[in-house]
Amino acid sequence: MEHSNKNCLLLVAKIGRLVGVNGALKLHIMSDFPSIFAPQATFYLQSPAQISFNQSPNAQATLDTIRIHSFDTTKNLVIFQGYESRESAAKLVNYELYSTLTESKKILKKGEILWQELIGTAISDTTDIKQRNLGVVKDIERIAKIDYFLIQTHTELVSQGLPKQFYIPNISQYVLNISTDCIATQNAFLLLQES
Repeated sequence: MEHSNKNCLLLVAKIGRLVGVNGALKLHIMSDFPSIFAPQATFYLQSPAQISFNQSPNAQATLDTIRIHSFDTTKNLVIFQGYESRESAAKLVNYELYSTLTESKKILKKGEILWQELIGTAISDTTDIKQRNLGVVKDIERIAKIDYFLIQTHTELVSQGLPKQFYIPNISQYVLNISTDCIATQNAFLLLQES
């Protein structure tokens, strides 16, 4: 994903099983901001066939759009406009929902950042009073409710025999401050050495 691409698509949910007779579907939310699932919100829809062929969701022209009719926040049940019957909603099971980075940013409060905005951000680490540029964020993965920054190691460090990439858990033991300009860490260089 390109750090500067404001129109890239972000996976925000997967549509699960049917619930009841009025077209309600279980929504498996992939976003940290469930408030995005408001009535009248529009999303890009990718079919299971497109997913199985690993087609890029960033080809917006080939994706259909869909609009939320209603959303039950306590049960994560969604009904989409035009799919208010069990038969019509059944066609949407296993589809994925995407939103643009620009649309997703509209719901953020002051100081909040989408993880996708951090791709390409530099990692500055302080270990034993020495500050180092460790590399840049290549990806972010969530494992057991903890987000891990996958770091593309700086070429200077790779030339010293260190791994080309490594993980930093987003916990206070390692991460001091997060911004789209730089992520300040402490003792993350030790993680790189142990990788």
